[in-house]
Amino acid sequence: IPMLDALLQIAVASRIVAAPPTAPADGARYILPAGATGVWAGAAGRIAAFQDGAWAYFTPREGWIAWLADEDVPVVYSGTAWVPLVSAFATLGVNATADTTNRLAVSAAATLLNHAGSGHQVKVNKAAAPATASLLYQTAFSGRAEMGTTGDDDFHIKVSADGTTFREAMVIAAATGRASFPSGGVVTSVAANVTIAVPAQAATIQAAIDMLSSYRFEGSAQGIVSVANGTYPITAPLASRHPQPGRIVVRAATPATLPVEADFSGVKATDEAMLRAKYKVIVECATSGGISATDGDGFGLVQDIAFIRTGSTGSPIGVSAARRGSVILDRCAVFGFANNFQGREQGQIAAGNCALAFSAAAGVSLLLGGNSRLTGCLVLSAGANGIEASQSQVLSDSALRIKGAAGTGMALTSGSRGLISGANVSGNTGAGITLASACLLDAASCTISGGAGQPALTAQDGSTVALSSVTAAGDATQRSFTAQRGSILSTSGTHTGTPVFSPAQGTTGNSGAWTF
Repeated sequence: IPMLDALLQIAVASRIVAAPPTAPADGARYILPAGATGVWAGAAGRIAAFQDGAWAYFTPREGWIAWLADEDVPVVYSGTAWVPLVSAFATLGVNATADTTNRLAVSAAATLLNHAGSGHQVKVNKAAAPATASLLYQTAFSGRAEMGTTGDDDFHIKVSADGTTFREAMVIAAATGRASFPSGGVVTSVAANVTIAVPAQAATIQAAIDMLSSYRFEGSAQGIVSVANGTYPITAPLASRHPQPGRIVVRAATPATLPVEADFSGVKATDEAMLRAKYKVIVECATSGGISATDGDGFGLVQDIAFIRTGSTGSPIGVSAARRGSVILDRCAVFGFANNFQGREQGQIAAGNCALAFSAAAGVSLLLGGNSRLTGCLVLSAGANGIEASQSQVLSDSALRIKGAAGTGMALTSGSRGLISGANVSGNTGAGITLASACLLDAASCTISGGAGQPALTAQDGSTVALSSVTAAGDATQRSFTAQRGSILSTSGTHTGTPVFSPAQGTTGNSGAWTF
């Protein structure tokens, strides 16, 4: 009978009290912890019950269940230890059926998650940045709104009318905390230009760009960031997520005194000092690029500003355009980056009267459908080719100077297309222009020269070259034009110089139009 009284519907006062109470009530019960003392010594893990003025001890068996009064939880004896009666469920349905995808399912008019203490925090975790951690709101089990970190670590808010196509209303960048409104956000329609002065109205250039997101420009109106004379360090590339990217203009309040080719000595410190003297607005980039345009965003115009790389770590890009992003520059300088320009994945960069100098790699790098239009620009690389394109397109107009300080002036590969006119293209350790892998070059009224002992132009791997009124400069070896491995080189008009035309390996060409 004493055992029955002690073990029927077991409820114990505690499992953590190590010393027996001095005046226990009759029927008091405890699960004895390790290190129990006094009369409990040596009875750890057993149940102690105070009955008829003395303690009785009972050894639990696997499957015994006890209620812990001080913790308000049930425990079960596993055969070796007392463990929570419920430690985990594979699925749990509350008035609903859970499954392997929705392991917790609740069907109720409301769900309350209350605080214990001063607050309560709900956590939604994901394994890595490209995954999704979000809250999805549905109608008839079809998604209508979602917010969270979807696909990256930025915070996205998006909506859908059909559960398939989602439109982003707002994105908050994890790196900067800046909010953008890809679908327009709350906007004010204006028919006249809106000008934000830096630093008078906005402390930074990026802050001014972001302020223009609250306007929708009608007719020919634009959003203009007017930057006062000064030096502006940035830690992230300038970016515009305005729904009308072609309407955003960033310009110096005072125009620059444009640098010319003769200003560049090929010494970084000297050339940087020259740029600082001629430009009233300098954007300094220690660890980041200067401008980034992606996902269809970008700038209608950036004017009279010099972007200068001041750091020595990493390989940032001066002006980057990707995934249909676009940037137009006029009378700007981009100096000292890994690539001063890089366009890829249908990214477009147009530059007029700009100086692109002292890039550690290519002056202009175009990849996977990148596009660049250069007019009256100076492109001088320090570490590789002046311009290099792979599966991309280079367009240029008059008064263009292209030089590769440690390679060719222009290198086209993988089906790229180059259209140049009025340009001076030269290599240093390589040819003036090289083509490979089914490329196309149309050059008119140009001067082309290679480095010492290098040809002016080499076409191979099925490429096609059309030359019109071209000057080949340098000694006889430099002036040579070669077409190899199935390429075609054709000429028209009157050419100067003494080129050596050398078709080989089944190629075709016409050297009869050259005059000597």
